[in-house]
This record gives sequence, structure tokens and C-alpha cells, in this order.
Amino acid sequence: MVVTQFLGIQSLPDVANKLFKKFALLSVVRYFLGNLSSTFFILYAVDRIGFELAGIVLSIQLLVQLILDYPSGSLGDYIGQKWVMAISFFISTIFFYLLSIATSFDMFVVLAIVGGIADAQSSGTLESWFDSNYQRSVNSEDSERKIYGFGLSRISTLTRIFMALAFIIGGYVATTYNRESVFLLQAILCIIFAILALLLMNDVYSEKIEEQRKSLTQYFSVFIGGIKFLIESKTSFFFLLGIALINVCFTIWWQLLLFPIYFGYSGSDSIASIFRTIIFFIGIPIGFYMAKVSIKIATEKVSTFYLLGIIFYNLSFITLLTLLPPEDSLNIAGLTITAIILTVANTGLLDIAGTLQGRTMVDLVPSENRNSVYSLIPSLVSILGIPLLPITGSLIKNWGLNVGIIVPFLVGLLGTLFMILSFYFRPKKTLN
Repeated sequence: MVVTQFLGIQSLPDVANKLFKKFALLSVVRYFLGNLSSTFFILYAVDRIGFELAGIVLSIQLLVQLILDYPSGSLGDYIGQKWVMAISFFISTIFFYLLSIATSFDMFVVLAIVGGIADAQSSGTLESWFDSNYQRSVNSEDSERKIYGFGLSRISTLTRIFMALAFIIGGYVATTYNRESVFLLQAILCIIFAILALLLMNDVYSEKIEEQRKSLTQYFSVFIGGIKFLIESKTSFFFLLGIALINVCFTIWWQLLLFPIYFGYSGSDSIASIFRTIIFFIGIPIGFYMAKVSIKIATEKVSTFYLLGIIFYNLSFITLLTLLPPEDSLNIAGLTITAIILTVANTGLLDIAGTLQGRTMVDLVPSENRNSVYSLIPSLVSILGIPLLPITGSLIKNWGLNVGIIVPFLVGLLGTLFMILSFYFRPKKTLN
């Protein structure tokens, strides 16, 4: 009952209520697992092979994901998302083990290939499973998807709590032992998550779905369906491309920029982890409030909030890094300003944008092609990110972090422009 009230899903049918709780559990466990080493992952790579080679390795990983992402998404629509998710995390076990012993560029290339395969399987899989089953399990109880949006906002708050715990635990293990020990811990936990996915990610009305999945012809129909959806209208084309460009913006941030900034103003893994934990705990009460705010905002405002968030996020960091360059030592002023930027941008503007995006996608994308489409977005991200990551890495090496930010900033602005165009072309009667 407490969880039901927290998620705001009391009025949903019982089957949708249980579905929401399963999704919440899988989400928090997944984010906890994925963030145990996220604070120092790129630092680990940079320490061993440098910024330029790290950018190349990340591009290789994106290339592998690009090749396999869309077929994997179609496979999820065909055989069921739980099987694809389980495969992903069994492969992730291999990834984290290899990461714990990687010391050379050649080893990191092998690591990138394995990581790309795992990412291709998992991208959009959990979300497409939830969205498709949610659409099947609700009738008129949530026609405007406001309960859906509120519940996702509350799940986002939950994930912040568990991510904060992951930062603390990962930082403690890395400081007490070493970074490699954290990677080995993740390898073990990936096996547990794979089993959890197999137990919980069952489809609503599964008999009907299994009947649709019997023939190989159906797989090829699903495979083509996702691409057809992308190009069949200006609305879907510009919306998906806009999402992809915005994701490229923040992929560059997460892969190359954010964690060197954390370390640059903290000077150690442990302080960086504590700092990230504080930021996430600050965001918890703000997240509670923003979940209520998002209900009152029309879906078509998604581009406005993305635009404001991207401008504030990137311009603020360019200014901070120019006026107060990080020196890989403790800098209270730098950490404080960084916390303010991240709280306002992420917990405020971008969280609302993400909620509005989810409300749009759940009805915009047909369920029979949902995993394909949700995997198509990371494919587009990979196509764009492969050349941009090495370019950004080179700019950082030669000119500094503040100059490197220009690349994701411009990409993010272009993404919001495309998203605005998608709503311009969208029939008015379909807007929430």
C-alpha cells in the first residue's frame, strides 16, 4: 500500500498496479548496479590509455552497439524483452570482468566490443516492456497518461536514492581496496539481475502475444516496422531524431566530461563519490515536488524544457570551467557551483522534460514495434556519437574541458530544434 501511494497508482487496475511495482523494482536495481563504478569508469580508462584513445574506444563500443542495436530491439519484440534483457546482463558479467583486468589499448578494444554487445541488448528493452504492457493493462483510467508520468517521476526519485547508495558503496570499495574490486562486484551482481529479469519481466496477456511471435516472418515484419515508423511521418522522424541528438549531447557528457569535472574539483574517488551522493540526496525532495508539477504541464512543452535545460547546463559549465579551472584537488567553490548547476538542470528542467517525453512515447509508438523503435534511438545515437566522441576527446586534450563542451552543446540545441519541428507537424488532435 505504501509503494502504491508513493507511486500514485491507486486508481489503476490491479494488473497495471503490479506492473508498475515490478518496473520500479527492476529500475532501481538496474540503476544501482550500473552506477557502482560510474564515478571513476572514464578516469580508469583515461589513466591507462589517455583521453584520445579513450574516445576511440568509446566510439568502437558505440559502433558495435550501432550494428546490433536495432536487430536486438526487433528480437525483443519477437521473443520477449525478458530474454533479451537477461542475455544483456549475462554478457555484462563478462564485460565487467574484462574491465577489471584491462591495462592496454588492445584489451580496451576487446572490452568495447563486449560492452557494445551488452548495451545493444539492453537499450530500450526494460522501457519498451513496461510501456507496451502498461498500454495493454489500462483502459480509460489514464487516458492522458498523467498517472503514468507521475509514477515515472516517483520512480526517478527512487532511482536517485539507490544510485546515491551505489556511489557510496562503489567509492568505499574503490578507496578501501581498488577500482578493480568494484568491477568484479558488478560482474557478480549482473548475474543476479539477469535472473531477476527472467522472473519478473512477464507480459500481460502473454498468450495472445506468444501467438503473434510464432513465425519467423513476424520477426522480419517487426524488423521493418520500426524503420517504417521512423520515416512514415514528419512527426515521428523529427521527434525520434530530436531525442537521439539530445541523447548524444548527454552521452558525450557522461562518457568524457562529467566525471573528470567531479574528480577535478574533488581530487579523489572517495570525495567524488560522496559529492555525487550529496547531489542525489538533495534531488530527492525536489523530485517529489517535480512529480506533482509535471502533471500540470502539457506534453507539447517537452521541447521547451529540454531547450532550457540544455542551455543552462552547458553554458553554466563552460563559464565555471573557464573562470575556475579544475586542478584535480579539493575545491569547495567548484563543487558547490557544480552541485547547483546539476540540481537545477537535472532535477528540475531535464527531469520534467524526460517525463513529458515518456508521456509522448507511450502512445506515439505502436506496441508491436516498440522495442525496435526504442532500440532505433540508441542506433541513431551511435551513428552520431561515433565521430563526435573522438572529436570531443581531442578538443579536451588540446584545449581543455570547457572547449570540449561546445560539441554536446551544439548537438543538444539541434535536437531541441528537431523536437520543436515534430510538434509543428503533429496533428493537433493527438496532443495531450
